[in-house]
Parts: sequence; structure tokens; C-alpha cells
Amino acid sequence: MSVLRKQEYDPDTGELLGTGYDDHAAAVTSTAAELHRAGIGHRLGFQTEIGHRLGSSFVQRADLVVRAPEAGVPVLLVEVDRRTEDAHELVAKLRRYWEWGRLLPKDAAKSKVDLVRSRPDAIEHVDHEKRLWRRFYPPTGREGLVPLALV
Repeated sequence: MSVLRKQEYDPDTGELLGTGYDDHAAAVTSTAAELHRAGIGHRLGFQTEIGHRLGSSFVQRADLVVRAPEAGVPVLLVEVDRRTEDAHELVAKLRRYWEWGRLLPKDAAKSKVDLVRSRPDAIEHVDHEKRLWRRFYPPTGREGLVPLALV
């Protein structure tokens, strides 16, 4: 199908640009293959296009999620950029991951929810085990947010 698509070229360099989702999917798949070749992850330990819902109902999709505890990678979210996003878009995407990592689950204790709503910095004092992302992913052995890599 990619043969039927119109080829687009960078106006400055003249280089062929990615022409659609098929190129992006191939880049994500090849990233997973390279990680697997490097000994990181079992073939079934990779998932693509995993959604992470923000409080605003926006869904930030990770291109690739790697789970390879045997390689010391309990979880890693991977964003594959084919030079199709500018710096502003990448910063916005990183900000959305940061926001998602700071969310509390819906059934969080009312006292924690009230504290976080009352003071913007209060989330820093909420145990990482109590955050929403820990319901989806295993502990990483490090404090902070879920690990994210840009490729």
C-alpha cells in the first residue's frame, strides 16, 4: 500500500519524508527488534500503541511499551520520532507523560485528593506507590515517573 501513497520530500533538504503510519509502524517494529537483538525483552514483552488517559480525557499513546524484568527493565515507554515532530510537539508530549505519571487513581483516599487539589506541589509528597501509573506498571526500583525513552 505504501507504493500507492504520494511521496513527500523535505522542502529544505529534499530528503524523502515518512509518508504515513506504515513508516512509523515499521520504525516502531524495528526499534523493538533492535531491543530484542540487544537482549532486552522477550518477543511477547513488547506492546504497541498503548493508551494512557489523562484527566482531561486526552489519551497519550506510547508507541512501544517494553517489559523486560530479566534484563533490568521492568517497564519502559518508548516514543519513536521520525523527524516528523518539532521540538514544541515533543515537549508537549513529554509534559503529557509527566502529567499522567502524577495522576492519582479514582479510588484514591479523599485526604490525598484534597491535598493535591489544594497545593500544586503536594503530589511530590504522595508516595509513588499510590499513583495511578503504578496500577498499570510494576515498580522500577527508582523513585519518580515511569521511564520514557525517545528514539
